[in-house]
Amino acid sequence: MEKLLPELLKDLWGTVDGERFTGEQYYAEKESLLERYRCIWSEALLVNGHHDLKCSLVAELGEYIGNENLGYVEERCARGADELEEEWAKKVIRSSRQSIEGFYNQSESILYELMWWHTLLEDDAPLAYVTALDLARRLGCRSYLDFGAGVGSGGLLFARHGLDVTLADISSHLLAFSKWRFHRRGLPVRAIDLKEQALHSSAFDFVTAMDVFLSI
Repeated sequence: MEKLLPELLKDLWGTVDGERFTGEQYYAEKESLLERYRCIWSEALLVNGHHDLKCSLVAELGEYIGNENLGYVEERCARGADELEEEWAKKVIRSSRQSIEGFYNQSESILYELMWWHTLLEDDAPLAYVTALDLARRLGCRSYLDFGAGVGSGGLLFARHGLDVTLADISSHLLAFSKWRFHRRGLPVRAIDLKEQALHSSAFDFVTAMDVFLSI
């Protein structure tokens, strides 16, 4: 099986350790490999009429919340991580599962924070979904579950590449937004609210759980 991106990057770093590549050569090759993944991610998330991922995601969120002032929406997105941290500190009782679930079920800041993160302006971590997609396609998977789906971007990526997508989350708020994003694009999706529905065992060929906070 052809190596996945993390394996390629590991091998590439080995060329630096082995003094066959300079650091500059490594970073140039790394950027070339990552750029392919960035293009795959962006193409899956862009809405019609947009060519820039940040502008597309900001406009999409603005459309959903009914705010045409995209400067305001972008500003909220850019400070979303700080707002989310402050909201968490004020509202969440860490020892209470009910408190944690209530936070994710009601928080508005999390919409802004996640959409901004998915612009890739802060880091490339969301590209882990593209690595997962590479693996799923190589294994011939057809049905996909994103556990802790957030705003549904990972599901959109998989749906764009022909997989049957199910999203699961404890947040009715996030699931509603995710379903809206799928319907806006004319893509089918199944959504499971984990507060109300259980997952069926052996129901999916491939499962991801990216950056999921588990309360046990």
